[in-house]
Amino acid sequence: EKINCAFTITVQKQPSSNRFEATIQVQAARPVYGTTYVTPILNVNDSQFNFKYDEFEPFNYNENVFESNLISTIVYYVYVILGVDADTFKLNGGDPYYKKAKEVLLLAQQGGGLGWNDQVGKQNRFSIIDNLTSAKLRGFKNILYNYHRQGLDNFSKDKFKAKNTISSAVTQLQELHNKVIGNHIIRFFLDAKADEIATIFSDGPRVGGASKMQDVLLRISPTNNEKWQKIN
Repeated sequence: EKINCAFTITVQKQPSSNRFEATIQVQAARPVYGTTYVTPILNVNDSQFNFKYDEFEPFNYNENVFESNLISTIVYYVYVILGVDADTFKLNGGDPYYKKAKEVLLLAQQGGGLGWNDQVGKQNRFSIIDNLTSAKLRGFKNILYNYHRQGLDNFSKDKFKAKNTISSAVTQLQELHNKVIGNHIIRFFLDAKADEIATIFSDGPRVGGASKMQDVLLRISPTNNEKWQKIN
């Protein structure tokens, strides 16, 4: 099935007729089995999106050559979306797509555009795909799969069991946090899921793992503390 996604480009400056300084927000969602609910799986705000574009210029992608920062950025995020979506349905299902995204990144690095190279302390296109393909952070794939396929997709059958599975998956973020302090994979996950987690666990039935999950979230994502306070 087609993936529900959106790319929102906001132009901030236009230094010349064909040069643009912009941001791009990339969002994606997937359906939850047995319900009409659609769950967010990706919500990235990329602030380093500068590109050149001439009016009516066709969008042609050549996977062997870097031709345009605009095209490479869009193709990169398409592969990231495909990867995350696949990971929510099958354990490690997104690996082939992450590999393609990394290939796009490596070619784009030669073009020297912003966002393609490592920057200490900054979430960008480099850090996202670096985290998604890191052997040290491979546990993130388990979180994506268990949260969605084992948790949300069983919500209509057994709400109590599903909430326990989801709370257990979210609690595993602590292990990733302890492995690499300040890694961006936690923000990558919670930028998409924070509101949903707060909503799921602000209503009954109460589950035993919610309290531990809340403690973990308060520690690893203090900027969302107002949302975590709703968990009961």
